[in-house]
Amino acid sequence: MEKSDLLPFIQSCDPYSVLSHYELETIHTKSKILVFEKGKSIYLPGHPSDQVYLVYSGSIRIATLMESGKEFTSSLYHVGETFGELSMAGEMARVEMAVAYEKSVLISLKTDLLSEPLKQNPLFTLGIMRLIGTRRCESENRLLQFFYAPVHSRLAKVLIYFATKQAKSPAAPPLFHSAPTDS
Repeated sequence: MEKSDLLPFIQSCDPYSVLSHYELETIHTKSKILVFEKGKSIYLPGHPSDQVYLVYSGSIRIATLMESGKEFTSSLYHVGETFGELSMAGEMARVEMAVAYEKSVLISLKTDLLSEPLKQNPLFTLGIMRLIGTRRCESENRLLQFFYAPVHSRLAKVLIYFATKQAKSPAAPPLFHSAPTDS
């Protein structure tokens, strides 16, 4: 992958599609390409929250480490999706962990790099606000379901949520793979 391939990709993703050519060029020239093998951490709780990530390929799992040592997966992000956006809302240190669910290529954008478009471009600011707001609502709904819905209902809703999200993702691989057949 060439860094020159990033500009059209970034421009095709929300909320970056509303940025001007100048803003996109600035972001493009200062972005970094990061490759993570399956199971490798992108960030852990306590790490500085100073970057936003855009998934170029692969999938990223966001999880919270419970006191029991178990991990609670709160979300999966696929091609074209942004994560780590709370760094633009004032988060100083990460509270969750991000792990490569499969081999993944990410575009890393420093939060301070995005501060100027946030100040100058109201549509970009609105897009970031919608992203944060939507994720908060999804999180609250999952939490309510966890406490009040029967187990079989929660499982069905989680499977539907991830299948729907996977289907909307550009160039998404199939969620379930069928067994090879003999010809």
